[in-house]
Amino acid sequence: MGEIMGIREFEKRLGNEMVNWLRWGRKRDWLPSAAGCLLGKRVVSKNRDVQTWQEPVDTASAVYMENRIGSLPERPRQAFLLHYLGKAAIGGKMKRSRSRHDSARLLEVGLTQYQRLLGEALAALVRTVEKDERQKSRG
Repeated sequence: MGEIMGIREFEKRLGNEMVNWLRWGRKRDWLPSAAGCLLGKRVVSKNRDVQTWQEPVDTASAVYMENRIGSLPERPRQAFLLHYLGKAAIGGKMKRSRSRHDSARLLEVGLTQYQRLLGEALAALVRTVEKDERQKSRG
């Protein structure tokens, strides 16, 4: 993998796609209406601003990013998921992380090695997305 990318540079290049992917992953349309609350969707939280509007999720783009993330090698993918989602399947079990120190401990590596794995994942993801975009533009 060789190339390593910083988080800020990655988010400049693919920030909108990542936000869309995260929102798509949190979408709960498939759940029944009363899944989260005994009263269902009849009650609006006090903290929720009713007038806020969010751009709809681009499902095709989110599924594309999901496929690209799934194609990453195992260790860099685990580091990527721990960084962005705070959880990943490690050793066949779902593990949760609250910080990068927790993430490094779960992957059983030092903090520097964890940052290297994360940088490799980010670089590989940008590389595959840019390669696909070049192929689309060629025809």
